[in-house]
Amino acid sequence: MSVILGGLRRLLGAPGWWLGAWLGVAAIAGVVGAQVQVLAAAAVGPFDVLDLERALFGIVDVLRIDRAVGPGLVVTVLAGGLVAGVAWLVLSPLVIARLAGHRGRELGAQAVAGLPGVLVQSAWHVLLRGGLMVVVGLSLRPLPDAVGWVSGTLAWLVAGVALDATRVAVVEREAARWHIKTAWRGLVHVVRRPSVLVPGVLLGLGQLATSGAILWLALAGLGTGSIWAARLLTLVSVGLGLWRLGIVVEDALASDAE
Repeated sequence: MSVILGGLRRLLGAPGWWLGAWLGVAAIAGVVGAQVQVLAAAAVGPFDVLDLERALFGIVDVLRIDRAVGPGLVVTVLAGGLVAGVAWLVLSPLVIARLAGHRGRELGAQAVAGLPGVLVQSAWHVLLRGGLMVVVGLSLRPLPDAVGWVSGTLAWLVAGVALDATRVAVVEREAARWHIKTAWRGLVHVVRRPSVLVPGVLLGLGQLATSGAILWLALAGLGTGSIWAARLLTLVSVGLGLWRLGIVVEDALASDAE
C-alpha cells in the first residue's frame, strides 16, 4: 500500500504535468476530430438538413452514405494514435525524471541522458510483448474465446507495466541501455513484485474502461455535454497512467534506498 500511495503522492506533486499531458492528448484528439469532421462533411455535404457535428456521432450512417470515407477515417485515427505514441515515447524520460523528484537543469539533463536508452528498450519491448502475446495465444487456444481475450488483455497490461519498469530503470537506475536483457529484467522484476504489478494492471484496466466509456459517448451522441464528459474521462485516464508510472518510480527509488 505504501508504494501505491507513494506513487499517488508523486502524481499529485506534479499537477502541472498531469494537466499538460491531458492538454496534449486533447489537442491531438481535437485535430483528429476536426479531420474526421471534414471527411464527414464531404460525405453528407449535399444533405443540408444534417448537423455535421452530430454526424460525427453517427459515423456508421456516414459510412453508409459514402463508403469511400472509411479508409480516410482509419488513416486519420491511426495517424493520431501514432503521433500520441511517439510524443509519449520521446517525453516519457522527462515525465519519469519529474516524478522521481528532479527539477530544473537536473531534470532536463536526466531526461536527455535517458532518452536513447528509453528508445532502444521500447523497441526491445515491442518484440518482448509480441512474443508474450504469441505464447499466451498458443497456450490458451484450446480454451473458450472469452478466456483467451481476458488472458490476452492481462498479458498486454503486464507487458505495459514491465515497459514502465524498464524505462524507469534506464532513466533512474542507470541500467544497461542497449541490451535486451534490460527489457527482460523489467518483465521479471514486475512479475516478482505484486505490490507493483497488481495496482499497475488494475490502473491499466481503469484506462481501458475510461477509453471504452469515451468511445461509447462518441457513438451514442448524447449531446454537447458528452464532449465535456469525454474530456473529463480523458483527464482521468491520463491520471491513471501517470499514477501507474509513479508507482513504478516509487518502487524503484524505495528499492535503491534499502
